Amino acid sequence: MKLLSRDSRTPYRNIASEVGIMPSAVKERINKMVTNSAIRSFVLFVNPVILGYEKECILTIRYIDKTIKEQEMLNKISLLGDVLAYISSLDRTANFILSSKVEGIFAKYSPVTMKVYRSDLKIMKCLLSDPKMSIENIAKATLLSPKTVARRLEKMRENHVLQFSVVTNLSSMNLTGYIEFAVVEVRYLESQARVRIF
Repeated sequence: MKLLSRDSRTPYRNIASEVGIMPSAVKERINKMVTNSAIRSFVLFVNPVILGYEKECILTIRYIDKTIKEQEMLNKISLLGDVLAYISSLDRTANFILSSKVEGIFAKYSPVTMKVYRSDLKIMKCLLSDPKMSIENIAKATLLSPKTVARRLEKMRENHVLQFSVVTNLSSMNLTGYIEFAVVEVRYLESQARVRIF
């Protein structure tokens, strides 16, 4: 699960060599984690910079009135920017990650140095529907060669345009002593706050 969190497209043979089991056993265990909902889904994160966004904001709202409907709150928050993620907590706290094109108290995204082509957008569209889609199926859907798809996909990963991960549910594994959490790292570089979510 740790390896899949770093890159959910890691081949079974690579995971097998890291863990010390056969690739067929890796495939079987991943399928079992999906069936048991330990892995809720495979996800793709697209760097918002390539879509014209420059800023990110992490917004926490505390003590939300119970009468406010979730959709009403999302509609109001979306006036500040596009909501990328929303997490509600038991203590009536809501956390939002917003992307914005406007100036304000937003942290800057890391710039993308590579040029993004139309073929890259076609590849992303396929991966948004299925982050585990095979190179061959992407090639068929985009009418590109498998070699081109593999090369462009690797370039987008290297340049942090795309990141693959998993959404987990450790409570379904009946583990004791484990707490799921996220770490938000804020770095100040060149007088600009950089925010990174792990």
